[in-house]
Amino acid sequence: MKTQSTIAGLMMTAAWIIPGSAWAETCSATDLECAANAQAVVSMPVGANAEVAATAPKAQGFAISINGATPQGDTRLIEAQRRADVALAAADIQVRYDGLDQSRRLDAHVIGDQAWQAGDTVTFQSRMNYPAFVTRGEIRILDTAARGGAKTVATVAITPGTQASVTLPAGDNLAFVHRVYDANGRYDETVALPLSQRDTRGISDVATQEEGTSALARQNIPVRGGAVTVSGTGLPAGARIRTLGEVIEADGSGRFVIQRIMPVGDHAVQVAARTVDLTRDIEIPGSEWFYVGVADVTLGWRSDDTDGSEDYQRGRIAGYVNGRLANGTEITASVDTREEDLSDIFRNLDKRDPRSVLNRIDTDDAYPTYGDDSSIVEDAPTSGRFYLRAERDGNHITWGDGKANLEGAEFIRNTRTLYGLHGEWASQNTTADGEARLRINAYAAQPDNLPGRDIFRGTGGSIYFLNQQDISRGSDHLTIEITDPTNGRVLDRRTLSYGTDYTINYTQGVIRLNQPLSAYGGTSGLISENPNGDNNVNLVAAYEYTPTAGDLDGFAYGARAEAWVSDSVRIGATGMVENTGAADQTALGADLRWQHSETTWAELEVAQSDGPGFGFSNSTDGGLTNSETDAQGGKGQAIRLEAQADLNEIGLATPGLIGAYYERRDAGFTSLDYAVVDDETLWGVFVEIEPSDRTRLRFYADSYENAAGREDLEAGLELHHKLSDTRELSFGVEYLDRVTPGDAINTGTRTDLALRYTATPSDALSWYVYGQGSVDRTGGLARNERF
Repeated sequence: MKTQSTIAGLMMTAAWIIPGSAWAETCSATDLECAANAQAVVSMPVGANAEVAATAPKAQGFAISINGATPQGDTRLIEAQRRADVALAAADIQVRYDGLDQSRRLDAHVIGDQAWQAGDTVTFQSRMNYPAFVTRGEIRILDTAARGGAKTVATVAITPGTQASVTLPAGDNLAFVHRVYDANGRYDETVALPLSQRDTRGISDVATQEEGTSALARQNIPVRGGAVTVSGTGLPAGARIRTLGEVIEADGSGRFVIQRIMPVGDHAVQVAARTVDLTRDIEIPGSEWFYVGVADVTLGWRSDDTDGSEDYQRGRIAGYVNGRLANGTEITASVDTREEDLSDIFRNLDKRDPRSVLNRIDTDDAYPTYGDDSSIVEDAPTSGRFYLRAERDGNHITWGDGKANLEGAEFIRNTRTLYGLHGEWASQNTTADGEARLRINAYAAQPDNLPGRDIFRGTGGSIYFLNQQDISRGSDHLTIEITDPTNGRVLDRRTLSYGTDYTINYTQGVIRLNQPLSAYGGTSGLISENPNGDNNVNLVAAYEYTPTAGDLDGFAYGARAEAWVSDSVRIGATGMVENTGAADQTALGADLRWQHSETTWAELEVAQSDGPGFGFSNSTDGGLTNSETDAQGGKGQAIRLEAQADLNEIGLATPGLIGAYYERRDAGFTSLDYAVVDDETLWGVFVEIEPSDRTRLRFYADSYENAAGREDLEAGLELHHKLSDTRELSFGVEYLDRVTPGDAINTGTRTDLALRYTATPSDALSWYVYGQGSVDRTGGLARNERF
């Protein structure tokens, strides 16, 4: 027989609400209780030192207002404030402070819904909600199809929030970014927005209205302040309102709204609309806090016929804090000890929560709420019981879930999402291009998950199955890589965004791309072995997953530091240690970059790894079948040198571009992106010149060889000549020398010729006639003919 009784059960709940927060106006009792006590007056006895002085000084320079009544204050201030409130109410205009936690917005668009081309005159409209923190702005027009990569072809000055017009320069595929600067030269900018194609975002051409859209891609400007919103209704359609330093117009129904982030301090907000012209005083506080906490303690006693009697003490503490200090530091913290014995309640704060698997449920497949339009925002993402983040001016230190974020080098990168300590610091001093002079990223963690890396060849579809399931939410990092099929060299890499480019079922490990992904990518070369394109297109998925059995015992830490020693020279160093699961690796790297312009630069990188890292999987059918590449042990080094230069920028009169690269990777070199089995060497060179306005020459050569005996050399020459503005004739010759051990069919030499005639009678029509054939061939290589 067993009996149990609880002799004491205590529940303590505490919640603190700061005035001005969303909860400050919420009654803590029921509505009936609130109504029953409305207008009740309670008289309190006057205590010592609280009586009214017989000769109290007259209030000057301040006023106290409670629910519209002013028990004390300067009558001049009271009357001025009252007149402003009455005038605003009569015009149905509201001026309010909306708190410090507001996101900055930066956007721009072209007036007119169409695709634009060189020679058109276009008008840009700047849109932003924090003009008080910037001093100037500009529109940077890019030619994304320029020789050597995207290049800025024009820069147009624009006052933030206003318009600027310009005649578009020449370019094959024009786009633009909007950039704004603060007084110290730091800048924020948008993503590249289309010019040569229609802008499908649906932004209104109402020039004076900021609609809350944002295309912000990079933010370096410190913004410390709160949002002030001015809105109104009942005005004549098209009425002009001057407020917050700008002029806006009421819409067709007579409504308007404008929100701006303003610096900390007192501000006189003027509103002038038709017959109304008044000023409302607004205070932006330097500090604002919200916090809530719960403490639960259970004291008990139980008895057992076998074990006798004992008492127990259990409890739980949970809380959340979010606020900003006067110096701009934002603090976010949360704690949930779960229910534990009181003696152990603080001992497991650094442990991960195994029940966090519930956070990986896709809300599109399971509905955590019903009957409303609620959404969940995870302000303190953590897989454990504790979260702390302190952030100021983009610098932060965090305990919780976060990305390692070691990027900037090619050989040693880390984008893993880990539970532990993360930090990032960047100096406020910047280069002429707005780059931080010094930047440091670091992390330290004791992972309970393993990293997965799956490489999918594009299938022409949009569904891809990961090699693992039970994926940690937010740990996914997807990129599309264009690679050379011969040597695996990454030619281009683009990072995908969750929601915009793809979605993922974290429980089942299924990726759904928003657009199908082709298996091949085209090249700029005239001669091709594949009509669909010579380069491979791969979807690379990096993620963290929970192993099916066993606990992981290990650690992972790393750091990267980079410094711009001048406006054109950057040095960087990266180090990582992985001791998780089967991995036991130390990797170190250093890199040097010289940046003269967007098309003239040079890079040098050296790296070394010691010990096995992690393997990866390859799939050519979307993940239905996979081939595993195990982690490579041993010790290996890698070196990379790459450079290109615009001929005009290095003093030559002939327009053109020259570039070269060299890579050597030793067997045993391993990172999250590489697993080298045999020593391999790659090199290449290209030259593009334009001896005249109508003639363009291109030479290229690429070589690959490894210790297993594989060799591949490809070299070619192309001539492109414009017969007229609408007709072009192109000629090309290419030599291929390939050795594939054990494969006679793919061993031999071949020389190919190609000729193409292209006509472009209009912007909407282009046609060509093309012929390609092999004029010399040895070994087992097949003829390469196409018409």
